[in-house]
This record gives sequence, C-alpha cells and structure tokens, in this order.
Amino acid sequence: MHQKSAHSVLIAVIVLSLLAVSIQAYPSWRGSRQKRVSDQRLAELQTLLALARLKGKMSTSSGKYYGYVDPSKIGRKKRSQDEESGGSLMDAQAEISRSDEDRNAAESQKEIYDDIWRYLRGNNKIR
Repeated sequence: MHQKSAHSVLIAVIVLSLLAVSIQAYPSWRGSRQKRVSDQRLAELQTLLALARLKGKMSTSSGKYYGYVDPSKIGRKKRSQDEESGGSLMDAQAEISRSDEDRNAAESQKEIYDDIWRYLRGNNKIR
C-alpha cells in the first residue's frame, strides 16, 4: 500500500514538472503587437519641431512666442470623467460628440506625425 502511494506521488511530481516546463510565461502574440510612440517621445519631437520652426525668430528676452506650442495638444487625449449623463438621448449625443472629438484628435495627431517625419527626413536625422 505504501509503495502504491509512493508511485502515484512520483507520477504526479513528474507530470507537474513536465507541465511547468511546457507552459510559456509570455503570450504567443508577443511579436505581432503594434508598437506606438510614447507620449514623452512625441512631446520631445513636437518641441524640437516647434523650435526648428522658430529658429531665428525668437529672442530670449521677449515673451513674444510664449504659448506658441500648445501643451494641451501634445499626447493622447483623455476623456473627461466629470460628465453627467441624465438620459439615454444625452448618452447618445455624448457618444456622438466623443467620436467626433476622437476623429479630430486622430487627424491632428496624423498631421503632427507628418510634420515631424518631414522635419526629421529633411535634416537627415532619419535614413
């Protein structure tokens, strides 16, 4: 009886060790993930682009161009959590306006990426 339980414990240990070795610790789709530019890198590139456009126009003593680069347009937009929805009609209207805002933000983001790409290619920073 003791020998039978020892064999079953040994078999269980072998099966569990084989399962532990065969299970992957990372997802199989890891290589096909879409990579995006980080908000910090995007802000850095936008700042470089804005400074390149202002080259020769800006003096250090005047605040003439203060606010030229709008920080609210840098980075991804977050939806406001303060909205109160009273009814289903208001919910539908809010959803429509959100999709319009998302579409406009995506279009302006694409324009920014295009400007950055043209600037970097023009200055031979990208091969």
